[in-house]
Amino acid sequence: MNPKIVNYKNQRVLTTEQLAETYEATPQQISQNFINNKSNFKENLHYFYVAGDDLKQLKGYFDEIELPINKFASHIYLWTRRGASRHCKLLGTDKAWEQFDSLEASYFEIHPQIDESQLSPELQMANSILRTLQNHELEQKRLSAKVDGIKEVVGLNSSNWRQDTQKLISKIALKDDRADAFKEVHTAIYKEVDRRGGFDLERRLINKRQRLAYEGASKTAQNKLNKVDVIADDKRVIEVYLAVVKDFAIHYGVEI
Repeated sequence: MNPKIVNYKNQRVLTTEQLAETYEATPQQISQNFINNKSNFKENLHYFYVAGDDLKQLKGYFDEIELPINKFASHIYLWTRRGASRHCKLLGTDKAWEQFDSLEASYFEIHPQIDESQLSPELQMANSILRTLQNHELEQKRLSAKVDGIKEVVGLNSSNWRQDTQKLISKIALKDDRADAFKEVHTAIYKEVDRRGGFDLERRLINKRQRLAYEGASKTAQNKLNKVDVIADDKRVIEVYLAVVKDFAIHYGVEI
């Protein structure tokens, strides 16, 4: 698709809605990925935060180019080329990579229009070779970024396993718009952990709650227990759980 051109501070940018539509995601996915990874984004480099009088002027500009925007929004984010690249990596889908390549070539890059039919055969051949090399370079960048992401996932270890696995599971769930996606991903992972290790996490959870009840723990404390708490009790289960989460992350193309 070819998004309508938005210029801000002498740069071409994209609204959250434009970015979502281009990557075939939802605005909620873009916003949530930004919230979860805000430390990896720098204002005025990856995005512009627009509010107040600047936003009022921008709304008028959007009206002129017939770009819809929430008239009641108190602020918006505009994503630069680098910001669009970060979001592409976070989504990690083939469609996002394909569309980012297109954005780089046709939206963010401004090239003078040349009628190649008026060029000599030699120059036409040179242009064709150059385009082939550029496309090859873009593909290498895409594959390199994916490999880097996989390396990070494979490097997942047991030092911060709770935090890192939850981040990965959240990103996997974000690829599914269904309200119960987060729960379903957890269920699928626990089921695979049981299968690979011959465990029964549900039975272990029941037993752990019963032990707490015997020790006089409150009902609230018992109910707060979950299968991750059970996994934490056994080093072997942690290892299997990490392996399963890694496999799911690589399969869905997400990274830490």
